[in-house]
Amino acid sequence: MQDRSTVFTKIDFLSVQTTSDGNTLSQSRHRVKQIKQMHHYFANKNHKSADNHNISPLSLSLLQTTANISPLIHPKVIKITQNLCVLVGETAYIKARFNANTKPLKPYAIVWLKKGKQIEESDRIEVRNEPQMSTLVIKRVMDCDNGKYEVDVSDDLGHSDRAHTSLAVKGPPDPPGQPSVRLLGRDSLHISWSLGSYDGGSRVIGYTIEHKIDDNGDWMTVSDDHICNSYTLKDIKQNSIYTFRIRAINRYGVSKWSNPSEPFLYAPNSHKNNTNNNININNNNDIDFGINYIESADIERRDVVVEKDVNFSEIYDIKEEVGRGRFGLCKRVIQLSSKKEKAAKIIRCLRPKDREQVYREVDIMNKLRHRHILQLDSAYEFAKEIILITELVSGGELFERIVAEDYILTEYECIIFVRQICAAVAYMHRQNIMHLDLKPENILCKSRTSYEIKLIDFGLARAYNPEETLKILFGTPEFVAPEIVNYEAVTPASDMWSVGVICYVLLSGLSPFMDETDAKTLCNVTQAEYDFEDDSFDSISEEAKRFISSLLVKKPKFVPFISFERLSAEQCLADSWLKREPSNHIPIATDRLKRFLIRRKWQWTENWDCDPSVGPNHAFRSRQKNPLVVREMATEDNQSTDPLNARRI
Repeated sequence: MQDRSTVFTKIDFLSVQTTSDGNTLSQSRHRVKQIKQMHHYFANKNHKSADNHNISPLSLSLLQTTANISPLIHPKVIKITQNLCVLVGETAYIKARFNANTKPLKPYAIVWLKKGKQIEESDRIEVRNEPQMSTLVIKRVMDCDNGKYEVDVSDDLGHSDRAHTSLAVKGPPDPPGQPSVRLLGRDSLHISWSLGSYDGGSRVIGYTIEHKIDDNGDWMTVSDDHICNSYTLKDIKQNSIYTFRIRAINRYGVSKWSNPSEPFLYAPNSHKNNTNNNININNNNDIDFGINYIESADIERRDVVVEKDVNFSEIYDIKEEVGRGRFGLCKRVIQLSSKKEKAAKIIRCLRPKDREQVYREVDIMNKLRHRHILQLDSAYEFAKEIILITELVSGGELFERIVAEDYILTEYECIIFVRQICAAVAYMHRQNIMHLDLKPENILCKSRTSYEIKLIDFGLARAYNPEETLKILFGTPEFVAPEIVNYEAVTPASDMWSVGVICYVLLSGLSPFMDETDAKTLCNVTQAEYDFEDDSFDSISEEAKRFISSLLVKKPKFVPFISFERLSAEQCLADSWLKREPSNHIPIATDRLKRFLIRRKWQWTENWDCDPSVGPNHAFRSRQKNPLVVREMATEDNQSTDPLNARRI
């Protein structure tokens, strides 16, 4: 035999070539076929010494253990803590369990990441590694810890596996913005403020308002359960200095106090007081308080193209957050070139399907150029989001404005608002567009003192083709039409049902089909049974009731010679109730409407599913198991749609 015999052995996937003196010649990370015959070692059972075959002791040892070596196992994350929710100040434990090779060459390398960057340990953050387990410990959790986390498990040969999870930080909201104060009329102050930068993972359901009269006075509570982000203080004292502060409330607690407002001196004879903002004075060319204002409401059409590869900060100056919704969040921005205020709707787009939906929304908004519809100004696409720039509508939700202490609601005001809604919907239907998500939250006032409204949120809007059948399964239970619940074809008439429900709520503060659960609410909708027997309707005209009844019509399959069709938007505009001033101006009590708004806010809070990757109020899941209630999945022609654009049904 040769003095130097070469023997090949295989350890797992590592091939080692050795000589008789035990020196390693080469190594390879590639799999090699196991050599079946090596100097007849396996065939000859009588070999008692490796020296007879010039096999080194190292090679002999490797040969004898080859059959006992386990096959290759790549690193694999088996389980990771999912959708963890913790309160501010608590300790969060995110655990990842992974497999392990029975005889690893080296322990796995474990790396935790957030937003693609490795997490460094500190006095607050600790990583505890065990065999087949790693735990990320975050002590004294803060708002900034909210978000997506990843764990990376790798071996020394380049194989790795990743898994991700989300941490939702719940707690009291951030303090509201600094209040602004202005004179309203001759003896009232209007106080308004913006939302805090973070809502604590739960929708803000109220505010506490305090004021201090003169610098040496004490803080006194004005209201501890206010639901709007504006307030009117009446009967103020002359020659007094007023200062205000606000704090927000959610289900987890109360925020810190906002920064105090700038001191406001009320001196009736002083030139410092500006009375031009009185709610009864119209200096902004808004709708004046009349019926016939719809003429020439269309706006010149302009197509917005989604721009890419731009530096957004060079075009807009980003300011405070002004709202959140299912889409993500909305911030006030200032266009640097014109110094005009705009709204930036920031939509997360993590999948190609998300982008398709936003592009569809842009296409629809390009077709809707009307005075009472939110106008799209521009759009920008980035790696993980698309930003839609729209006009800034600062008046807040319509229903929140009319329940303010200083607002007197009558049937006449209701006519003004409903007529504008119908005008906007009629325009949409002329463009063959259906909104399909009309509800109070999607009706905003142009400004705090304006009677002009805007329809918003076209994420669920669809084009209407009379020659095609469109079936959907999304909407909000209290406002959705029966044909949607029954998964029948939708038409523009489906929007008119929602208008009827909105009108019913506006006049009475009652929801005609609302029940204890969504399933029962949907059942009431399909039966289309309602009445006007509550005493809230005692002061409401018969024409108003007739108008509502002409919209809340359940379409029968077929009734010969009899039309049970709902009024169209155009027919609504021609209806006698919307064309003339009512005979009485009796104030409508808004106590029930306030309770309606509070219940709606609590519904949003209770239905919030802990998924911080999409942001608060962005997507909702039902806690009920009734098959009628499908909140996360929206279906259109048997195709699932993005949960970002899903609604509760």
